[in-house]
Amino acid sequence: MSRLLWLLPLLVGCPSEYQQGVVPGGGDVPGDTDTDGDDPGNPDIPDEVPTGGLRGVVCEDEFSYLEGAKVSVEHEFGVSVDYTDANGEFFIAELPAGTHVVVIEKGDFHEQITVVITANEVMELASDECVQDECTPEVPCIGLAEAVDRHAVIMTTESEGLLFENVSSQYAICMDEWYVLIGEGTQDAAAGELDTTRLEPGDEFSYPYGADVYSDFAFSNDAWWCVEETQVTVVGGAYTYNGSLVPEPLFDYIHDRSDVDDDGVEDHEDMEELSYVTQYRIWERLNDHPTILVGRDKNLVEIVGEDSATVIIEVTNIGKAEGEASVYETVPAGFIGEEFSPAPVSSQENGDGSITYRWEVALEAAIPGSTADQTWYDQAFIAYAIRAGEDACEGRCVAERLQSDWLDDDGAPWTSESEPLIIEHCSEAE
Repeated sequence: MSRLLWLLPLLVGCPSEYQQGVVPGGGDVPGDTDTDGDDPGNPDIPDEVPTGGLRGVVCEDEFSYLEGAKVSVEHEFGVSVDYTDANGEFFIAELPAGTHVVVIEKGDFHEQITVVITANEVMELASDECVQDECTPEVPCIGLAEAVDRHAVIMTTESEGLLFENVSSQYAICMDEWYVLIGEGTQDAAAGELDTTRLEPGDEFSYPYGADVYSDFAFSNDAWWCVEETQVTVVGGAYTYNGSLVPEPLFDYIHDRSDVDDDGVEDHEDMEELSYVTQYRIWERLNDHPTILVGRDKNLVEIVGEDSATVIIEVTNIGKAEGEASVYETVPAGFIGEEFSPAPVSSQENGDGSITYRWEVALEAAIPGSTADQTWYDQAFIAYAIRAGEDACEGRCVAERLQSDWLDDDGAPWTSESEPLIIEHCSEAE
């Protein structure tokens, strides 16, 4: 029998003028005694609880799917259960948003996978043993966005900082960017490092709060800062990530060597105002100007034969002022972009044969929530299909970074980027 614990407020971390909070929970979790596979569990989840779904494929080995395996997820409202069909597929339509352990079992087969369920989204999950074909490309040390799409990483808050756990059995994760993470029950964050952090399978790593990593006297090469002011930081809160990197104006505050109050102490470490000056400058920027993020719902796609893959671009304004932005996506040479929705306003063929598409979007200002609620962000979504042409690269193909540019309320130009799109292309299905 599992027991959910009340989560303690994070006491060392993002400064706020608001009281720290807790994530509700607690009490015994009822079990599910059905094991005959005829009546999957379907506990009632209150309508007011944010929920998402879980879909996946389970394989017994690299040549065969596992039929009749019990897939169960225990949570505070019961145990949700489904059983795999002849193609190894299962689907649990409704789970509470948050971090859960998926248990898959049949006979001697037993596997546990930690997942983060996001409200109003269906998570795709595949067993490590799932069927491979001969042209499956070798995977190098992967970036954070790809790690998210491969379900290889779990990101949460802990008392020491932001915790990243490599929960895969086969992928190393290399983190060398500055990321924007959206919290599930905790404050949104910007996290990054001066060098490269490599997480082998089973490794974990914590980013400390507020380290001045670009100082010659920094106590850490890694740090995180808050990019949301009202919602409090809570130990145990989970994060989602869509490949959005920290945009220019916010990164400038993290990187610069300013001392605005002329006290001889750099802003990053200045406690005269009971907090880090840099943190408040980040918040002031977000309060007064639009701040645009660009990412994708998936940054890893697979194309086999004549099939196409769907790419959905996500454009988000985390600033509390409305703004307009141009968005640029470059489809690599040899690949074909089509079925755009909405249609791009322009396209340009580049010298290497790639094509850059441009869209214009208008986004409303962010609306802060309470200390326990997520800030509302306006988003624009751009969808298209990508397929391989005759000259498409084979195997693992790395596309360009998604880009955006916009003007702030002072007329100053800024840019933002995402991690690159990774395309795994096999010209013929085995």
